[in-house]
Amino acid sequence: MIPRRATALLLTALCLTAAAEAQQPAEVRVTAANRANIRVEPSTTARILTAVATGTVLIVVDRQGQWFQVRLPAGGTQIGFIHASTVEAVAPLPPPPPAPAPEPEAVPPPPVEPAVETAEPLNQVRAVSGRSRGLSFTIAGLRLVDDVPHTGGLAGVRIPVAGAVGLEPQIGLGVGDQHLAYLARAVLSLEHALSSGFALLLGVGYGLYGERSSGSSLTITRSATGPVGVAGIQVLLSDGLGLQFGMSVARVRYSGKGVGEGFSATVPHLMAGLSFGR
Repeated sequence: MIPRRATALLLTALCLTAAAEAQQPAEVRVTAANRANIRVEPSTTARILTAVATGTVLIVVDRQGQWFQVRLPAGGTQIGFIHASTVEAVAPLPPPPPAPAPEPEAVPPPPVEPAVETAEPLNQVRAVSGRSRGLSFTIAGLRLVDDVPHTGGLAGVRIPVAGAVGLEPQIGLGVGDQHLAYLARAVLSLEHALSSGFALLLGVGYGLYGERSSGSSLTITRSATGPVGVAGIQVLLSDGLGLQFGMSVARVRYSGKGVGEGFSATVPHLMAGLSFGR
């Protein structure tokens, strides 16, 4: 019966022998028709170290693709590269290196949709677009088309109330032949889009109208109050600037010095001017 210690030593020796045999270098034999070149690098354009004859056995140190790294037949530590097509295996050859894993395909980022700027509807613009506080100002020429015509000017400021509705206090002054007229009124107006760059202006309000006329022997001063209706068109010229054309008609009752009993009258005005935002 073999002692346990002797058995252990025997197994150890067998393992060392197998490991030594596994570490024996592989060998290749040159099979080229004439001679095979050993080069400095694994490339057909690399410099040639030496050429070996057919049948020469070389020790393989490593493998790089289709090239074997071998020791030169002269011995020593000098090594070079020989192509696999010019040799055949004599001892087991090292397996070729694994093929590199394919790089993952780059996934392009999703397309970014360009931002779309939306224009503010014209029926939500207060007379002119682009003002910082929502206010607009009107300066217009004024023409009374009555039995005593006069020409003058009108100024107003439009204050936004809700949506396209605004409140506009206005004052006006006109002169004619020996005739002076004035007005002060407040108009609640609505702006509604007709087409690009155009808006319809509609409004109602209440105002004070007065006049003073002088003749050869009589001076008449009178005033009146009453409702007024306004209609017009606005044309946007640029951001913050527009043209306004319109007409207003007031129905008032006059009373005053030198008039006698009061009487009612219709007061029509034509207007044309500029509106601008602040």
